[in-house]
Amino acid sequence: MPAFVEIGKFKQQLAQLDGAKFIAVAGNGKILSGSNPLEPEWEYDLAQERFVPASGAGNGDDRMATGAGDGEPSAVASRAVIGFAELALPASLAGRNSRATGRFPVTIRGQTYLYQNLKQALGATLLLLSEESGFLERLSKEQTRSRRLIAHRPEDLFDSPAMRKKALRYAANLENGWWMNTNNSESQVRMWLNIIARTANLSWNREIRLGF
Repeated sequence: MPAFVEIGKFKQQLAQLDGAKFIAVAGNGKILSGSNPLEPEWEYDLAQERFVPASGAGNGDDRMATGAGDGEPSAVASRAVIGFAELALPASLAGRNSRATGRFPVTIRGQTYLYQNLKQALGATLLLLSEESGFLERLSKEQTRSRRLIAHRPEDLFDSPAMRKKALRYAANLENGWWMNTNNSESQVRMWLNIIARTANLSWNREIRLGF
């Protein structure tokens, strides 16, 4: 028989957790919470109707993301923190060689995805919206003073002759006929994500929100 808990009671108990900032559903169906979605400190015991220390606390057993480790890149670089959404990423986005590493949640239309680095956050957002008619073509026409975010050829990402010569070093193959510029700081990633939202006619900070 399914277990249930009264919403008001659950919210009250959640509010009493010290330092809790996230609530998440693991792949095994556990309801988890804590200050860090990759290392949850609490899990909800439906039988007792209360939060108890997470069984995997301290050793990563109940982590929310399945990303690339120190060995070969994983084909699936992220899982959603909320909503059971899951996205497979190409190998070019699954490694840990981006400029910044860490934990980067992005919420798109109510689904929250947790990524290991800025490159994943940017590339995954592109892939999630890539099936919308005309989106990638429209986005390819957006550019800053000297670079584009996506192009059909790596060298077309940059206007600078010097950058064009070493374009492959700063380009990720999205495996759908497009290449993405990966030479971006955190502020530039935020800028591009804002442009992505505008290009897709999505409301910034409502339909697309950043957790970093």
